[in-house]
Amino acid sequence: MLTYFNNEQWCETLDTMVYLLGMKLDDKGFVFVPRLVSNIEVPSDRLELNDQLKVLFLEKCKGLKEGVYKASLRVFNELCEKKEVLVGESSLISNRIEEFRTAIRTIEEYLEQGEKEEIHFQDVRFVR
Repeated sequence: MLTYFNNEQWCETLDTMVYLLGMKLDDKGFVFVPRLVSNIEVPSDRLELNDQLKVLFLEKCKGLKEGVYKASLRVFNELCEKKEVLVGESSLISNRIEEFRTAIRTIEEYLEQGEKEEIHFQDVRFVR
């Protein structure tokens, strides 16, 4: 609880309130929320405090939004890189499957025709 009595103390109290709430927002280990108790109620003091706290909260919101944007962009880039790798692997797997099918057809033809006639092998592409 922060208490002030006069204008000089108000300036220090205002700075302290903003500082402590800033630390609270930045999760600096504070478990309490500072509370302002004034012996003299001056409306302009509350307005000044609220104005400074608005700035503090807006800065924190912008920082959070920017952090989320940067994290999202990083995740997007990582996923794009993974996609490129997976597309390449998929293409390689498709080529290997086609090689396998060609090899099986060739073996089937050989077994069906035996040694009776000359077998004409298809051109087979082997991709590594």
